[in-house]
Amino acid sequence: MSGNSKRLTAARDHNEREGEPAEAYNDQNGLKILGGTLWISDKIWFNIYSFMYKRRFNIDDTDLHSDAGISHLFRNLAYVSPDAYHSLLRYVRHTPLKVYGDLYFSTIATEAFERIAWLCKHKVKLGEYKIGNYGTNAFTFIKYILMSCDITMLEACQLDLSDWYGATAGSLAVRAGIPSHVVQEYYNVMTSAEFQRFFVEYVPTRATSLKRMKIDVNIAGLHLPLLTSLSDSLEELELNIFASDDCKCEDLSLAIGQLSKLKKLKVFALFKGSCSIYSSSLEEIDMIDCWNGFFTDKCVCPSLKMFKCMNTDKVSGNELSNGIRPVVPFSEEERKDMQAKKVVAMTAGSRTFIGMNVPETCIVRIKCELQY
Repeated sequence: MSGNSKRLTAARDHNEREGEPAEAYNDQNGLKILGGTLWISDKIWFNIYSFMYKRRFNIDDTDLHSDAGISHLFRNLAYVSPDAYHSLLRYVRHTPLKVYGDLYFSTIATEAFERIAWLCKHKVKLGEYKIGNYGTNAFTFIKYILMSCDITMLEACQLDLSDWYGATAGSLAVRAGIPSHVVQEYYNVMTSAEFQRFFVEYVPTRATSLKRMKIDVNIAGLHLPLLTSLSDSLEELELNIFASDDCKCEDLSLAIGQLSKLKKLKVFALFKGSCSIYSSSLEEIDMIDCWNGFFTDKCVCPSLKMFKCMNTDKVSGNELSNGIRPVVPFSEEERKDMQAKKVVAMTAGSRTFIGMNVPETCIVRIKCELQY
């Protein structure tokens, strides 16, 4: 028996075991010939989709040739090949996707809603979720996505927790295929507080792989269990926070201390105030983007390896602009040297900073900018 005959016999035996037609021929690379037609395995299709579109699905991008073009492909492939379309459906239920976009409810609103409806109808597996609700109350639709899609492998999530009102997009959502009961909830206006309570009750027990989170929120409106409920998984946290000047952020400090696996913390505080950070797990803190005048009163982090902050010539008293303050102010000569170098790095053991209790080997990285 020739080599080809042996391979064909083996393929037939394999197909019979797998319940496939005996006349099918399976190649080791995933190609299959059935009835004279070349078929491609899901494995090959999955690799093609991942390579071409980086697993990204954008709800508000109308450019077919952008990285977000997969969203157009999803909706149009059925008209080209039903078999390929079903393969793609299996792909989105198997491979975690990066779902991005903003719900502005402008001229692209109908198309955005159609894509949301498609995602939810087919129970797409989410890997990253970053949808902004700028200019409208979109919490109802964000809740709909989280409840309808598969979030068991969700690793990154971005939430804008500001309350927005004024946009009326319910009719667009209905025409796009969003269920009427979801749209009715939209008209009832889901507040940020209600959404945060839903998130705490629903997401942590299902998205056990959630490691990275970015939150935009007014400190006064933050429901702290939103953070503490993720203490078993969260490793990176980025906070864009708003508050009145002189806010101490005590409750937020306590919540951060309960995140036992947190490795990286980035804070963008748009006010002058302070916070205390107590964490046994944190390895990096980034406060470069905070407003001038936002500092840490206490930083007790025995595992810290890097602390990033800013220095500008705008601040008198020879102290840093944000982040931490030296016990002994920088001299004029030191400040000039820092401005010349743009970025300065020193160990915590080489200089004493107010309230800073970290390893002496921790690097304090200071970005220096001259502001007029």
